[in-house]
Amino acid sequence: MEKELGGVISVGGPLPSEAAASLSPKRKTPILVCSGSDSPWVTSSAENKLKAVFESVQFNRYRRSGDTMPKSRDEMYPIMQFFARRLKSSAGVPEGSVELSA
Repeated sequence: MEKELGGVISVGGPLPSEAAASLSPKRKTPILVCSGSDSPWVTSSAENKLKAVFESVQFNRYRRSGDTMPKSRDEMYPIMQFFARRLKSSAGVPEGSVELSA
C-alpha cells in the first residue's frame, strides 16, 4: 500500500510471504506487533522483514505462549499506549485516514 496509515496493530501476524522483503524508502506507517513468547508466526526473520519495510516497528511479546487476543491489562497496555501516542502525536493521523478492522 502506497499511502501512509495512522497505524497498524497486529496480533500474532507477520507480513505475508508475498510482501516485499524490504522497501526503499521504508513505509512511514507505525506498526505494533503483539505475539506470544513462542510465536510460530512472529519469528526473528518475520521481525527483520517488518523492520526492513516499515520505519517504526514495535514488538510486544506476551509472557505466555500463543498468539491470541490480549487476555489481561498487562497484555492490552502496549496497545492502549500505541493508540494514545498516535492520537496525540504532532503529526496526528494522516489526512483522509479511515479506520479498518478485520
